[in-house]
Amino acid sequence: MKPSETPIMPKTFGRCQLLIEVAAFVVLAAASSLWFAPGDAVTVAAAMAVAYALPVALFRHSGAYSATGRYVMLAIAVTMAVFATMGIWHCTLWHGHSLADPVLFSDDSSYWNWAVKYSGNGGGEEELHRTAFPGLPLLSALLLKLLGTSVVWPIAMNCTFTLTAILLFALAARNMLQGKVEAQPARVVWVAMVMCGVLFYFLSQGIRLQKEASMYLGMGVASYVFSKMCCGNKLGWRDWLAFAVAMLIMALVRTTYVYFVMLGAAVALVPMLRQRQWVQPLALLAVTVAAFAVGNFFAIYSIDRHVAIVEGGNSMKRLYVVGSTQQPYLDMLGNYFNYPVWKRLLLLPLTSAVQFVIPFPWIYGGVQLSDVLTRCGWGWYAVGGTAMFYYLWCVAKRSNPLGALAWWPPLCFAVTAYVVAGSLNRYALPIEPLFVPMAVYVLCKVRKGVLVRPFKWWCVAFGVVLAVTLVLCYRVQVGYLDGLEKYYQTLKLLRG
Repeated sequence: MKPSETPIMPKTFGRCQLLIEVAAFVVLAAASSLWFAPGDAVTVAAAMAVAYALPVALFRHSGAYSATGRYVMLAIAVTMAVFATMGIWHCTLWHGHSLADPVLFSDDSSYWNWAVKYSGNGGGEEELHRTAFPGLPLLSALLLKLLGTSVVWPIAMNCTFTLTAILLFALAARNMLQGKVEAQPARVVWVAMVMCGVLFYFLSQGIRLQKEASMYLGMGVASYVFSKMCCGNKLGWRDWLAFAVAMLIMALVRTTYVYFVMLGAAVALVPMLRQRQWVQPLALLAVTVAAFAVGNFFAIYSIDRHVAIVEGGNSMKRLYVVGSTQQPYLDMLGNYFNYPVWKRLLLLPLTSAVQFVIPFPWIYGGVQLSDVLTRCGWGWYAVGGTAMFYYLWCVAKRSNPLGALAWWPPLCFAVTAYVVAGSLNRYALPIEPLFVPMAVYVLCKVRKGVLVRPFKWWCVAFGVVLAVTLVLCYRVQVGYLDGLEKYYQTLKLLRG
């Protein structure tokens, strides 16, 4: 972007915006004091403010900075901060515990035990051997060592990773749409951030003590670097450093996701080979492989385990598509994980569709805090449906205006659906923002009067199909659970 294209804002306006940001986190601290002790409330709000300030500083030097974009980032950050604060309260004071002694479950508990142990601040050896990848607990341990034992620090770190990833996904959209649409780069960036911000399930997992935020960051850096390279720009030393660090973090936190970055590098490499510009993509691929080797060295899962996961079998059958809520889907799939490759590929439209629509936008039983953002899937339906229109339009017109990199997201999405039968949408969350550039492209074209009619028809058709699908799924699910409840009641009466 040329310097003249960067929006110029008066100092007074900038100060007003800063005051709004300060006020937002002051209000958060005041509201938190209703739950926490005043000192803890200030600590939580300050941590969330720092988690927001770091991505904003990066945004200001991105070349596509705008006041609107900063307000969008603030809205996303405040939303995440509010739910993160409620989550911290729920795992501490709600159970009568302190910030240094949270009550966590599942993987969160294992990561916390690791972090406390390796920070040297106490803790025992329990469950340490069950953590497959050491990256997240070691990053958390470093924070605990520097700042003291508190569950606030690793959650604030994940908030920073998620916000930074959102910015990088938006900058990748700017790179991919450069010269393809008439919208200014700054507009493309803030529209892309809005689209990432309505992926509420994506946000909900980025504020937990889980691996997802690190995956977001890795995929965000990869998408930005790949998009910059595919635009014909030479990568600078900062790009190489960011990519190397992000790949190392990803490899240590969840080694298997590095395969998706390798796939992206391969997709970017193919068209560049024809142009004899293969040095940068091959170098990126080499960095990715090196990071994978480091991560695999420290991980419990070996490459043999990776192969076994892809091949399926009884071990996968015991882990996925299990439980009463998934029984109707299992009845449709049959013995999926023992099917041959060709049969699982034939079922890919079904497994991908299931992965697209879950988690369903309704809650069985009582409403829990963790269900609120998780069940707001309408944003993803809008973004994913708009991106789907782009791919169908490309196939119909035999064109691909955004290049080969545009096909990286659906390939990753399909791989995930194939491996786990589409039964766990959480595994696809780091992939969802990769669809944003295609969705932004469609909206930019529609705004200029291009594709208006076919897109309107697509919205109607997609909305009808989605509504019918959700209604059918709801009726099947509720009917199955009601039948199961009646069965247990009858069995109880017979036994009585």
